[in-house]
Amino acid sequence: MSQPDSVSPLVTDLRWFKTSVGRICLGSRPSISAIEQLQAVPVTHVFTLQTSAEDPAELGHSVEQNHLNWRWMPFDNIRNSSQSDVAMLQQYLYETGQTLSQGGSIYLHCDTSMQRCQLFFYALCHHLRMPSASAYSVLHSLTENGPNSLSRKDLAWAADLGTSVRYQF
Repeated sequence: MSQPDSVSPLVTDLRWFKTSVGRICLGSRPSISAIEQLQAVPVTHVFTLQTSAEDPAELGHSVEQNHLNWRWMPFDNIRNSSQSDVAMLQQYLYETGQTLSQGGSIYLHCDTSMQRCQLFFYALCHHLRMPSASAYSVLHSLTENGPNSLSRKDLAWAADLGTSVRYQF
């Protein structure tokens, strides 16, 4: 029995980064029908890096209806991040690290550009004490286009963010 085209690429093309007990992959916002397929992967958590303008509540409702854990992490623009925005991102990184250490299988998504996901993942790697060169290499392997669209300034910001989490919790 074949799956709809809109679901197949999501389910079959997930590229995972594995920690000692958990794993995480990056993607764009899943369709409602794709969410239904995530349990079979298996995914235990869907983490959403989107603003309220991108209507994450509808997605979250669908995720929870399919018995998956959902976490909305509002994140829009890193260049204009206030201290409170940075504090929230540090909390999100800490929670993501905890979920991975407890064996979670996380589908992390934002929009089709995946820039927010890539920056968040790069920060997460630094939070997990991975060197920049290794984090960049892993990030490149997780996405089709890799981090080529990210500026060095943005990557440096994400690395600093990830490193700073160690000193906050």
